Amino acid sequence: AFSPAAGALTAATVGTAYGQAVTASGGTAPYTYAITAGTLPAGLSLNTSTGAITGTPTTGGNAAFTITATDANSVTGSAAYTLAVAAVLPGAPVIGTATAGNAEATVSFTAPASTGGSAITTYTVT
Repeated sequence: AFSPAAGALTAATVGTAYGQAVTASGGTAPYTYAITAGTLPAGLSLNTSTGAITGTPTTGGNAAFTITATDANSVTGSAAYTLAVAAVLPGAPVIGTATAGNAEATVSFTAPASTGGSAITTYTVT
């Protein structure tokens, strides 16, 4: 019987490079691979010649998709896969310090760019 191996793939993490290959067996090499149902997580792609899923995920969540392998004789086999992508929780925002000069009513701060979390929307003077 010709088919790629099915199942859950190794989990990925947002912002971290990922790589895992699916493999086919039982047919006549070489094989080609294609996503035939569902989609890979954003930021990942399938190498149609090697079956390697690589890239850097950009959003968290779970993905379900089907990969179909085709052998040299145009015989196909399909398998369903799942891939979990963990979101990265941002650390606490860091704000620089400044001192108001004499007769200065306001001091401006610039927030750093958000990395994986929500934008900073509220500031509190303590």
